[in-house]
Amino acid sequence: MNKNQYTYFSRLTWREIFSLSISSLKYLGVFLLLFILIHLFDYLQLAGKYLAAADEPQQVEAVFVLGGNSYERGIAAAQHLKKFPSAAVCTGGNFPVQIQALGYHLTEAELTQECLLRNGIDSSSIFLLGKATSSFEESEEILQYAKSHQFRKIGILSSEYHLRRLRMTFQEKFEREGIELVFLAAKNENFTPESWYKNEEGLITTFNEYAKMVYYLFKYS
Repeated sequence: MNKNQYTYFSRLTWREIFSLSISSLKYLGVFLLLFILIHLFDYLQLAGKYLAAADEPQQVEAVFVLGGNSYERGIAAAQHLKKFPSAAVCTGGNFPVQIQALGYHLTEAELTQECLLRNGIDSSSIFLLGKATSSFEESEEILQYAKSHQFRKIGILSSEYHLRRLRMTFQEKFEREGIELVFLAAKNENFTPESWYKNEEGLITTFNEYAKMVYYLFKYS
């Protein structure tokens, strides 16, 4: 800093220095806001892609189809099993209220089984685990089943946007037992990881999934 600069700044009062600082922060804030707006859609797509943490479809000893959307997951499982034949194990002990409204008392696992049967999978290769009512409980139930059957490589199939949380929930405990996991995705019919923010269901699903990830971190870590 030269003498003239030093003289200039030394004449400023603290009030004037504070005002200059606030003005600088305002300009910086405007710049950051413009930067965020320019790249907003990139960030939104990244948020969706992060959740969709699927592996490449491949041969496994058994595919565990998690409870939830039995239609989408059942179809995805059937497609995988026709290409890579193995046992299919349906999980999920919840009773969907929509089905109960029609007079049927079926668990998620039983509904997935029906979907598999309707899509050409032989009943002799379908098995049920119908007690777990959450992803964490499913991880415990599946781990015990895999150990008892001495599986070393299994598929975990669920909705695409659940897979990041499932990795957090499943991966470490299965690796400790020497069991390799392959995470398989059932695509959503109404939105994609790149377009979730354009769809009401996508918005609700994505925000809900990130909230669940935080909840699982605190509850199960």
